[in-house]
Amino acid sequence: EYDKALKIAKLALLDIQDFGDSNLMADVNINLACIMMGLERIEESKDYFKIAKEAIGTNIYNTHLITINTHQAVVNFIYGNFSESLRLVNESRVICQNTGRRDWELFVLFLSGRLLFELGDYKEAIVIFSNGLNHCDLYFDGENKELFNIWLGRCWIYLKELKYGLNILRDYEMYSEALYFAAEGLFFQGEKNSALKRIESAFELERDRTRYFCSSNIASWESGYD
Repeated sequence: EYDKALKIAKLALLDIQDFGDSNLMADVNINLACIMMGLERIEESKDYFKIAKEAIGTNIYNTHLITINTHQAVVNFIYGNFSESLRLVNESRVICQNTGRRDWELFVLFLSGRLLFELGDYKEAIVIFSNGLNHCDLYFDGENKELFNIWLGRCWIYLKELKYGLNILRDYEMYSEALYFAAEGLFFQGEKNSALKRIESAFELERDRTRYFCSSNIASWESGYD
C-alpha cells in the first residue's frame, strides 16, 4: 500500500528535520525513494536518493550507500543506462567488501553479471557469475546458486558454446528462465521445434508461479528478472 506508506514517510521526514541525525535522514529519504519506485514515479525517487546521499556525505563505510547505489543502479538498468548502472554496482561492491555485507554483495555480484551480459561482455559476466557461485558456497551454504548457474549457461550459449551452455541449463528446467534460455540455445542450433517446446513449458511455469511481494530491501532470488 504505497500511498499509505508515502503519507507516513512524509510525516516522518517532517518529524526528523531538527534532529541533525544524518543516518536517520538518509533512512527516511531512502524509504521515500523506494516508495516512489513502487509508485513508478522514478524521477522523484532519484531526487530522494540524491538527498539521502548528500545526508551521508563521503563516508565510504556507510552501509546506506550500498542501498542507495544499488537502487540507483536498478533504476538505471530499467532505463537502459547499463554503463552508469555498472559503475554504481561496482561502487556498492567495494562498500560491501569493506563493511562485510555479504548478503548485499551477493545481489550486487548477480546484478553486475546481468549488466555485463546486457553489455555483451559474456566472458567477464562468466567470471562474475562464477565468483557469485563461490560466494554462495563460502557464505550461504550453497543457497541461491541456481540463478547464477542459469545465467552462466546463457553466457556460454551466447559465446557459441551451445552444448556446454545447454548442459548447464538441463539441470534447472524447473525454472522458466532456464527453459527460455535453453530455447535460445536450441534455436541457435537449428532445433526450432525443441525450442518451441521449451518456450511453451516456460509459459506454463510462469502462469502457475505464485508471486509474493518482496521488500525493496530484500533481494528476490525467484528469478533474474524479479
